[in-house]
Amino acid sequence: MGQKKMKTKKQKKSPQEKIATGRGEEERPKFPIADDKDWRRRQIIRTNMSKTGGITKSWVVSSPSCKLNQPPHRQTCPQLALIGIPFKIRDTGMFRYSNCGTRSDYSVPLRRALTSGKTTMVVIGVASPAFAYVTMYGYGYYGSYSHCMWKTSDCRVIEPFSATNRQYMEFTNFIGLKGKFYAISRQGSLAMLEDSDGLGDYEITRLGINRAVPSKPCRHFREYLVRCERKIFLVLLLSMTSVNVVDDVEVFRLDESRLCWKKVERLPDDAVFFVQDKFCLGISASLLGCKSGSNCVYFRYARAETWFCFDMKTRSISTTAGPVMDRPMD
Repeated sequence: MGQKKMKTKKQKKSPQEKIATGRGEEERPKFPIADDKDWRRRQIIRTNMSKTGGITKSWVVSSPSCKLNQPPHRQTCPQLALIGIPFKIRDTGMFRYSNCGTRSDYSVPLRRALTSGKTTMVVIGVASPAFAYVTMYGYGYYGSYSHCMWKTSDCRVIEPFSATNRQYMEFTNFIGLKGKFYAISRQGSLAMLEDSDGLGDYEITRLGINRAVPSKPCRHFREYLVRCERKIFLVLLLSMTSVNVVDDVEVFRLDESRLCWKKVERLPDDAVFFVQDKFCLGISASLLGCKSGSNCVYFRYARAETWFCFDMKTRSISTTAGPVMDRPMD
């Protein structure tokens, strides 16, 4: 009799290996919400969350005057450096974002993608190219778009908060709202991108008047963009000494008319915020089915093994299992 062929157990790949080979499944967002397996609640979360996640920045030179409303004086402006760079978007993942698996230039490292309307925008983290975007048109099977066209765009706008007048803006974080994109640069400048002529060519049309940095001195901070009730919010987690510890939280709302950040002491009525490294969620508590009026920001970051709750009224931080689910979903 012939020798039996021994079956070998197929070794499972780690999530990191799946990302490297481009065959990993789309990661499911995880928030500290009870009964998150309920299909209605999961659908509500997916509809309202943003996939921009967070960026970690550190001051190159500590300064007691790192104020958000400080005008851009290049001679005294302290500089920022990225110390937490998010995962690149792999090529196969782009199909999920744009219904189109083709990129115009496969040498361009995609950093972060976001879809608003018929346009998928990607920030790349350098000045050339600064953006890649695809406009989708026509209809294919199952309501998907049948045609798409990738374009890249360089940034030739001088960074308002740079140490010199020769540094172009390099964008590392952004969010979309009402057909426009709002991008934050490495140094905390804000730029608005829009298709002003209606031809599918996005360009920078306005710059913000203040800087997206904490209003108080700190050594490191994590930056998150949250969309809630058709408004844009900036959530900053401040670390005074160690990047492994969050000591304070600040929340700002974008004034779209003036294009400036305004600090808020209270979240919108009935709103609750969740921020983490890969996903952010700003949503009505009643829509989610949790206790309203808590005025809290829930957060988790890479070096933490648990979720935390920041109470905006008492300005205290505590570990948490999540908000109280005490009502049916609206």
